[in-house]
Amino acid sequence: MKQKLGYGRVSTNEQADCTHAAAQQINRLERAGCQEIFFDIQSGSDDDRPEFEKLMALVRSRQVSCVCITRDDRITRRGITTLQILETFFRCEVQLEILDAGGLIDLANPYQWLQRSQAGLNAEFESRMLSMRIKKGFEYFREKVKANPKPPYGYIRVDEKYQLDPKVNARGQIEAFLAVRSLQGACRLIDEKYGKQWTANGLRRWLLNPTLRGHTPYNRTYEQWETIIHNTHSDQAVMTEIEYRVICEIFQNNKQYWGQNRIARQYPLGGLMFCGECQIKMTVAHGGTAPNERIYVYCRRRKQRIQSQTCSQRRTPRIEIVEDAVISMLVKKSREIVNFAGITATTIEPQELMQLRSRLTALSQLGYDPDIEDAKTKLQRRINEFVYSLGDRQVETDSRIDMLKSFPDPLYWHTLPDDEKRVIFRALIEKVIIKDGVVSSVLFKI
Repeated sequence: MKQKLGYGRVSTNEQADCTHAAAQQINRLERAGCQEIFFDIQSGSDDDRPEFEKLMALVRSRQVSCVCITRDDRITRRGITTLQILETFFRCEVQLEILDAGGLIDLANPYQWLQRSQAGLNAEFESRMLSMRIKKGFEYFREKVKANPKPPYGYIRVDEKYQLDPKVNARGQIEAFLAVRSLQGACRLIDEKYGKQWTANGLRRWLLNPTLRGHTPYNRTYEQWETIIHNTHSDQAVMTEIEYRVICEIFQNNKQYWGQNRIARQYPLGGLMFCGECQIKMTVAHGGTAPNERIYVYCRRRKQRIQSQTCSQRRTPRIEIVEDAVISMLVKKSREIVNFAGITATTIEPQELMQLRSRLTALSQLGYDPDIEDAKTKLQRRINEFVYSLGDRQVETDSRIDMLKSFPDPLYWHTLPDDEKRVIFRALIEKVIIKDGVVSSVLFKI
């Protein structure tokens, strides 16, 4: 026996719980005599809603006599999907009942078919208009450098700016992660100390949020942000740039070193030393026995037996000698930066940015016209995005310079544990070139 089925939908859990929209729809469908009700919590623009797909499968198998909805936009917000649904209902001889439209719809009547088709197009139009208003609103937020409407955990929004939430110890939770150096361990420790329950992925994404470092990000796609405006609330930051680098290094190490690899020793300069003869990465070898064990650096190609691939470099310096030489060069570089810190370099804008500014100036001299104003808005947006990208690169350079200026004392380097030196070396050094058994050069990232 064919059934009368109902379908309802809300877009979010918040609508279902706070506005009671879901309960209201279900109650109305039950009173309309529906024997079974299918309900989705998903956007009407999505065609892959699970309950909607179940309903349409029953319709196509001709097990349904009537489908009841409260209004047109509950079943879909896409015009083309509306036409497909109407065609499927008509072909399968299924009646459509829309409570807000007065009851049963005669799909064989061209006028009623047109009305329902137009209602579907209107629903999509409203959806597109809403998306456009939201997009324009976010563009305005970005231009005015306002805090996001939903600040990350640990922050509240006061006068459209980020403020630390006095009820949350965000700094303590960052320190908890730095202490245990693993996501799962940090989740357990934070739960015990602060009563905050994190998932490993949630904690990872929170720690990587630029807001914690005093920046304002916009338009997130997974872990990438379209725009980051730097130093908007430095007085409210709970994480330094150096700590951020340490955290990124911990994530990378935890991914690379797991299982038995985790107990293997990780050298501060590991992965940064390159052969000055054949330009490939160098590795380490152990000689002697504890406590007189010595560790040497040698070219990987020395073990290869094919004559055409052997390396002419035969000398194998000890790793502590290589490290001392690198530290000496870092100290020298640090003192150079300190000595020239007072000199302000003239900033030269890239040619592309200068051209964009010239075009904007030319348009501004043409007087008022709606099309010209629209073109000016688009040009200004491109200029802002270009400037933001330059700012990202400048902040990256400045943070490295600040890090290097912090370590001018060679004795300080020798007091650092290997894991901290490893993080700093990777932040400041691109390559260490070893030739004839000595460090011939160090390529810095600044």
